[in-house]
Amino acid sequence: MEPYQQQISILEGAPGMFVDALVTDKGFVRLSQPLVIETKEQLNGFVSKGVTGLIINKNKGVSPETIAQNAATDQAARESAYYKELEQAKEIHIEAVSLATRTLKSVRNGGDFQYRAIRDLCEKLSGSILRNADAMVSLTQIKGDGDYHPNHSVNVAVLMSSMASDMGYKGENLIEVALGGYLHDLGMMRIPEAIINKPGKLTDGEYATIKRHPEFSLEMLNAKSGVSDLTKKIAIQHHERFNGKGYPLGHPGSRLHEMAYVAAVADTFDAMTTDRAYKEAWTPQKALATIFQGCDAEFSRKTVELFTRHLGIFPVGSFVRLVNGEMGIVIRVGKGRLLTPKLLLLFNRQGERMAVPKEVDLYEKQNSPEKDSYKIEVSLSPKVYNVNIAEYVGNKAL
Repeated sequence: MEPYQQQISILEGAPGMFVDALVTDKGFVRLSQPLVIETKEQLNGFVSKGVTGLIINKNKGVSPETIAQNAATDQAARESAYYKELEQAKEIHIEAVSLATRTLKSVRNGGDFQYRAIRDLCEKLSGSILRNADAMVSLTQIKGDGDYHPNHSVNVAVLMSSMASDMGYKGENLIEVALGGYLHDLGMMRIPEAIINKPGKLTDGEYATIKRHPEFSLEMLNAKSGVSDLTKKIAIQHHERFNGKGYPLGHPGSRLHEMAYVAAVADTFDAMTTDRAYKEAWTPQKALATIFQGCDAEFSRKTVELFTRHLGIFPVGSFVRLVNGEMGIVIRVGKGRLLTPKLLLLFNRQGERMAVPKEVDLYEKQNSPEKDSYKIEVSLSPKVYNVNIAEYVGNKAL
């Protein structure tokens, strides 16, 4: 191999590289002329054909070192943007929960709700999402001890609008998505609380009553002027399912708006990961795994995959144990680093609570001799270890 050449793994390949030869299990495959990698799809094609490595020309195109430097610069910029937005996101989040609490209480008592104030709030929320979605999304993992529905309304609005932003929604359309998430459960306030909070299994009659809440939500939105069709579709369709076995209309995926797919996943995930009167919260990983099992039946596979990439395999707020025995909370999920988030370690390898928490970036540890011990082994319930996620998530380095 010439001095200007370098052998790399196929996994290190990237657009912009000049390739002189391919590496397979059987040896080298020399090319008659250099091949320039233009897309990730080319690399995926090589993998499917048994290519395990590349011989690249370091004097032409981009190098692995350049890619690593650019990635580090991008990551630093994302970290800066996250913390810059975080304080403003906290203020908006507090305001959103407060307004949702007043809104739902008013509707529960037979009163009205201030649509204009809610619309203005959702404009602030979507603005934060556009500036840096990670900041607001991280706050959805702080599960308060208060009333479930106000927090749930805000969380669904945040999860939906952040995903919609990734899908290209912006401006008024993004606000409409946030409004749909924020107001999707208005109709639950017309359901008797004894049914909503019943600890045991619902009777057929009780379940039939619950299934009417999307219709009640739509009815209330129809009574307001200026509410968009998109916001209304989210409210009426958030319990419809991809296979047509949802409610209240039983429409299949082909008849649903794409934001109904997103609403179904966001609504289900937040409900599963929150304590309720009749069940304890699941870990984010259990919730994601359960939702993934419903792909192509209850949920759109494309939407579930996007949602998982959006949050990470171990979302912010997950309490995890590493192979080496250390335990901590996921506080940041870097773009493209689904399995190697940043943690705040709270317990040492002996299972003892640390006097001072310690940050560790699992992505950076993958280049260390101990990389195998710095892998996540399992997700755990923070309650078992007397850990309050809200004390740590959404804070700058402790």
